[in-house]
Amino acid sequence: MAEYKHQAIDHRTEDLNGLALIDASKNGPEELVKSFLSTDGIDVNSTYHERSSLHWAVERGHQAIVQLLIDHGAQIGARDACGLTPPMLTCANHDSTLVEISLDQHDNPRKKDFYNQLPSILALRTENCPLQGSERMKALIEVLLNNCTNSDLEVRDRYGRTSLSLAVRIGNEDIIKLLLNREADKNCALFFAIRDENADSFKMSLKEGVNIEVRDLKGYTPLLSAVQRNHTYAVKMLLQYNADLEARDPYTIQNLSISFN
Repeated sequence: MAEYKHQAIDHRTEDLNGLALIDASKNGPEELVKSFLSTDGIDVNSTYHERSSLHWAVERGHQAIVQLLIDHGAQIGARDACGLTPPMLTCANHDSTLVEISLDQHDNPRKKDFYNQLPSILALRTENCPLQGSERMKALIEVLLNNCTNSDLEVRDRYGRTSLSLAVRIGNEDIIKLLLNREADKNCALFFAIRDENADSFKMSLKEGVNIEVRDLKGYTPLLSAVQRNHTYAVKMLLQYNADLEARDPYTIQNLSISFN
């Protein structure tokens, strides 16, 4: 028997739901996981609240346990209640290791969760990005971009977010450049920067040669959008780039020159 959380666990006890393995995968240590995996009747793919041992190990960042579970047949492509696979979960931790392992096992890196979120969107969500200059995050995005199509970059999740819009929101210039080099819509990047009042991303978008007279789905040009949001810096910059003051507001049917008089 092994000592775990001050309780003796009898490996001979039938573990119908794999709960002991799940708990060990979630909390460690690795030796306990090894012990359970060597026991007859333990199903490595059992789930608790629709999450497998591999899901829990990935979320907790237990790399050695993750590899151990995979070596014993854990399913990399299994989905939890939100449609997340273990590789998707590891994207939130900006760890490309499991993503690369999943690619070696021919798992589809373009899977979306039930909220239509691609792995790149999961990696770039604001709550997952405490460090704007994270090299781990950049390395992960590079791996994901090498295994997706350009059209994937325009995929919007249930909340209307794209990989580029999230990169602009966190202001990560390296990742914005990576996405623009893969032909992500640079015009959208300009609108995202105006919306988020991100001056650095805004300047970068202008340097990329955007169409400053393009209109969004509501019919606004970048200048109209900046004026509507009282984004003074963006207005001044767009005027320096000769944005059209005669552009008409699609709702008030008046041009901007009236607003500035």
